[in-house]
Amino acid sequence: MWLGQAPMTPYIKERTHYQFRWWLEYSGGQVTDWGVHHTDIAMWALGLGNTGPTTIEGKGEFNKQPNCYNVARTFDCTMDFANGNQIRLNSGRNELILEGENGKIRVNRGSLTGKIVDDINGSKSEQQKLDDEVRKLYRGRPLQGHMQDFFSCIKDRALPISDVFTHHRSVSVCHLANIAMLCGRKLTWDPQKEDFVGDKQASSMVSREQRKGFEINA
Repeated sequence: MWLGQAPMTPYIKERTHYQFRWWLEYSGGQVTDWGVHHTDIAMWALGLGNTGPTTIEGKGEFNKQPNCYNVARTFDCTMDFANGNQIRLNSGRNELILEGENGKIRVNRGSLTGKIVDDINGSKSEQQKLDDEVRKLYRGRPLQGHMQDFFSCIKDRALPISDVFTHHRSVSVCHLANIAMLCGRKLTWDPQKEDFVGDKQASSMVSREQRKGFEINA
């Protein structure tokens, strides 16, 4: 029952609870576990919330032993987008660096730092501009936690600030990084068709056969 659609395998406690993250059969390791928190912000900041990359490449260190955690323990992946932007996802410090012509901004779960941030904090007019942009981002909705926003949207049928459509794109980038590392080569992706271009092996990894009795037909 716990395995659901995933392939049948003998029980070991290391496949369950928190550790499910370290098995490709159920998850994508830190690439998807923490990576999506950063790709989500990066794609929002770069205006890429409704698209995907055009090329993906990367290297990762995978454990090849049988019946062992098999996700990438270390990784370094690069995704290029049609508008010229690039996202680099790698293991190491748990943070996001946004870098452009005017400088850098560092983001993690607890802080937002950088010269650009300091300049905004030191100017009332720049603070007002930022406040105006935040209101646009929230589409006039009150500033509240994600869970409360979700509950509010159930009541008024509005689209949550963190919606399923843009988040599908954010986590897809992480899955594409894993596929590129597993294939061991640079891959070309069609963000409209959401499929690899001219690569049957990579395309076969976009989905998998569902275990009999646990199929979801949608």
